[in-house]
Amino acid sequence: MKQEIYKISFKKYITTKFKDHNIISFKNNFESDIFGSESTEIPTRKHPWFKMESTDKTEECFVENFGNPLCSVTVDYVMVVVEKDGDKVSIKMFQGYKHRREGKAWFKVNKNVNYISVNTKTGDVYHGYIHGFQKKRKCSKSIRRNCFINDPLNGLKSQIKNVLTHFSDNAYDDVTKAFSEFMFQIDQRVNFENLNYSDRLLRFYLNKRGIKYPNNFNIYTEALYGPEIKKLIKKKNNRLVDAVMEKNGLTGKKVKKALHECTNLNINLYKTARKLFGDDWLNQDGDIILDLLNSIIGSFSVPELFLETVSTEELKRVYSLFKQTYVHQNLDTYTFVDHIRMYTELKMFGERDLKWYSVESKDEFRKEHLDWTDKLQHYKKGTYTRHYPNYMYEMISQSFNNEFHPVLLDTSSNYNEESNHQSNCVKGYIGKPSSIIISLRVGESQDERATIEYALTKKGDTVYAERVQSLGKFNQKLDAHWTTVLLKLDEVVLSCVRDKRFETVKLTKVCSNGTILESDTHWNNSGVLRWTFNNIDNNHHSFFYNNLDF
Repeated sequence: MKQEIYKISFKKYITTKFKDHNIISFKNNFESDIFGSESTEIPTRKHPWFKMESTDKTEECFVENFGNPLCSVTVDYVMVVVEKDGDKVSIKMFQGYKHRREGKAWFKVNKNVNYISVNTKTGDVYHGYIHGFQKKRKCSKSIRRNCFINDPLNGLKSQIKNVLTHFSDNAYDDVTKAFSEFMFQIDQRVNFENLNYSDRLLRFYLNKRGIKYPNNFNIYTEALYGPEIKKLIKKKNNRLVDAVMEKNGLTGKKVKKALHECTNLNINLYKTARKLFGDDWLNQDGDIILDLLNSIIGSFSVPELFLETVSTEELKRVYSLFKQTYVHQNLDTYTFVDHIRMYTELKMFGERDLKWYSVESKDEFRKEHLDWTDKLQHYKKGTYTRHYPNYMYEMISQSFNNEFHPVLLDTSSNYNEESNHQSNCVKGYIGKPSSIIISLRVGESQDERATIEYALTKKGDTVYAERVQSLGKFNQKLDAHWTTVLLKLDEVVLSCVRDKRFETVKLTKVCSNGTILESDTHWNNSGVLRWTFNNIDNNHHSFFYNNLDF
């Protein structure tokens, strides 16, 4: 039988009365404004203009004028209920309004309910909402079971408090009493131990499920989410910490002890440190595991090449800087992660003699970081040469009607020249493996041009060349007289890539420090063309980005 434990409700009424007439005022040439000089709207037969007369906030006036077409009536309401029905205890907030405009016979209605419900027998906790339930089938609903992420109890508490603030001056006391009654119905026989409502609810759930938990159980809300952890808890004889350790591949007494003592659960950062430095270093370094778990700083991914190339002596220095960054917070985390990235990239470029020397000094670290930045720029800046099969130059360079002259771009110099002439950013595309850029020029002067991009893709064993962009100077759209020659050029390019002699592009890059890098291309599993030397190109973007509209 349903039992009402606690209930509080409020309503606010607003009744706005309008005049049953409008003043006629005569102006020059006997022109009249029958809607009054204060009107700023243009009335229509469907929406006539009403002039307000007075406003009333009493319930009596609302009831009296409920059907009066010369009045707009509104009632806003909120009701908080704590109820018990057998083994089910719920706290619900009903909120909505009913409103009718002046001159209308129909009402606009909105009804919402937010709730948390607990089964005191099984320990299951449900939270969710039904918004717009006056629409029946079209209402929006949400319900979650045993999901404690984002603290649903405290979330509902804040929602109720915010709504009640508009109706009562004692909103805080009303909310506190409602949730106190709700929680008392759930764990009234248990020592509260100065826990807040959310922790009491989580502890009730863990106790009902027979889960063995540590004193810091309230930090495991995210770890409890999902079916996998529930199976592991059962497998580990209902021991929460053991299940979390197995889920994350963690072992060792020190880790287990830290998981019982930590005040935060930054497992990802600990796993990153473990991948970088190994269990031996972490287990022998005091409370480093506890410090990492307690850290509020986000983790980062470690490049595999970094682990393959860094020496043990260098790694000791990295470890020292890692602690300065993530434990003592004396260094910027972004700069530290960027230092690892630059080290990895420089090794990819062939800097085999590169060493990580900085340890703890900020000045030493900053100097090394700047040195590596300069060194990396020498590799990122350079001149490119794209290598296509010879027959492609022969086929594409054939003129159309002795008027249009296609030129296959293949070097930094002609990419740059095209970019300067056309006032676009085509020069940034020289490092894009899937693009073929053709400059289609008119007449002997070749001053009038169209810059054309073809994108190569592969499906199965078939290579496709699609014209994705074709624009004139300043990224202007081409006139109709270009259509025929563009279609002919499409046929030529498609013939090139379907030819038995076709090979994907190769690239040579001469860096500003004299280093020569070379790369072939390959098709990945998705049919996208990639460089075999992944880091040979570091900056390409759409050369039409200024006026890109597709």
